[in-house]
Formats: sequence, structure tokens, C-alpha cells
Amino acid sequence: MKKLFPGFLILSFCTALFADGYKFSIEPFFGVRSGTLYEYAYSVLPNNSDYKLSQLEWHYNPAYLMGGTITSDFGALEFSTTVLGMNHIRNGVLYDWDYENYDGKPTKFSEHTAEITGSVEASGNLAFRFEFDEAFSVAPFASINYSQMRWDSYGGYTQYAPGKGYWNKDLPKDYIDPLAKCISYQNTMWYPAAGVQVKTNFLNFVSLQAGFSAAPYIFSNSVDQHWMRNLEIIDTMRRGYGFFGELKIDVSFLRYHTISIFANGQTIQNVKGKTEYRNIGDTGKGIPSGRGGAANTNYSFGFSYKLTID
Repeated sequence: MKKLFPGFLILSFCTALFADGYKFSIEPFFGVRSGTLYEYAYSVLPNNSDYKLSQLEWHYNPAYLMGGTITSDFGALEFSTTVLGMNHIRNGVLYDWDYENYDGKPTKFSEHTAEITGSVEASGNLAFRFEFDEAFSVAPFASINYSQMRWDSYGGYTQYAPGKGYWNKDLPKDYIDPLAKCISYQNTMWYPAAGVQVKTNFLNFVSLQAGFSAAPYIFSNSVDQHWMRNLEIIDTMRRGYGFFGELKIDVSFLRYHTISIFANGQTIQNVKGKTEYRNIGDTGKGIPSGRGGAANTNYSFGFSYKLTID
């Protein structure tokens, strides 16, 4: 999957150079994003249903994002490639809940400082635009999307209920060395999606775009390392679904230059699959243990500048 997107970039650039009747644009952008990456552990019950044993919430609020889009237009046909990443920050928080009494009530809780240590997203998008008049168009599209996020967490505290008891916020807090690494997590997702974009123009130089898409199936792999327990958890997950939306306002000037502001959001849910446990540093197959799960919800705001060549 990682090798596809450089190929998309090269294809978009080369076809733009050598084709007739095309428009080619480069659009760097900058913004902020807030959101939560969810990590789950499930026990498989005798009736094959899932019982949630653990839920980890990796919050970032916010992180800076930076990237760019290259687009080639051949009449009604539009091809674009987008790549972006978020900065390495340590202003997030990790919440870790355990549910050990099989009744949905938490028994253990911990909170840690969370740091994004790596982030990259890429997508390839193919659209066909129907022009109803000079002021209104509709473009159905299909895309392939890839994302990877890496996290570390440090310090914080734990609150563990004794025996078969339940967690509450008044339990004593056992504090952890602020420099001690507690949990690391890496999650990779890729998925196909399809949707539609609507665009309308005002005053000949202002346009409003609204887009919506959905992903019917998610491919995801993750590695979770609990350093204080010397435990590594490997999840191979499939299924799930995602919904994505975007609003964008473009202001064009001097014909080839466009300034934009945008807002977008996404939710990916119900991604599940098999789980294996092993010691950190071990290689090879681990010990099967229930099911793992993942989800991701975030929203972004930002601005961009686009240079168009025709």
C-alpha cells in the first residue's frame, strides 16, 4: 500500500505534463486536528459474542497538520493525490479502562501523558464531474486511503479497585514516574471509500464545496506494547466502516491562485479482528487471546493555497 501513493503522484504529474486540455494544480495546506484513537480488547464468549475487557482512548487536542494535494483535471475526469502528517506533540492524554467483572462496569483506570511520535496519511481519488451550469456541479468519486499513527505514553497514575470491586474517581491514586514509558501503540489502517462532492459558485470568484463519503470495510493492524508488563499485543483486524465529510470555501483571484478554508471530520467504527500476545522483543507467532478492536474519530480545520496551471 505504501508504494502506491508515490506512483499516484508520479502518474498525476506526468499525465498533466504531456496531455492536452488538462488543468494541473498543487495545493499545500496547514491546519489543526483534534480527535481520539480508540483501542479495544475483547473476550470471546461461548455464544461467540464479544465482551469488552479493556478500552484505551488516545486523545490529541489539538495537533498541527500539514500536507498537500496534487490534482489533474482532464475535462470531467479528475484525479488527485493527498499526503499529510501531524506534528510530534506531547499534549495528549491516554485513558485506560478495564472491565473485569463481565458486567460492563469499570474495575481499573489509569491516566497517562500521551505523545504522537509518528503520523502519516495518504489517499488517491478519482472523480467524474457533472457540470449542470457554470455555477453548480456534482462529482461522484472513489478513493483508496491509508493512515498510520504511533503513540507513546508516560507517567500518570493508576486507580485499581481491590478484589472484585469497581473503579470510582475517589479511589487512591498510585502515581508513576513522569519519565517512565508505560504504553506504546501503533495503528495502521487502509480502506476503499466512495462518495459525492457538490460544488456551487458565487460572484464568479467564490465557491462552496461539500463532500461526503463512506468506507464499507476497514483493513487494520496494530501493535500495543505495555512496557511495565513486558507484554506486546498484536491485532490483525478487518471489517468495520467509516463515514467522512468535508466543507470548503474557495476564493479565487488572478485566475490561477486560490485561497481556501476547510473543515472536515471522520469516524471509523467497529473494526475488529484476532489478537495475539507475546513478550516485547519476541518474534514469530504469539499466543491467541480473544479479539482486538479499533476506532478513530477526529475533526480538522485549516487553510490552503492552490496554484493552477492550464
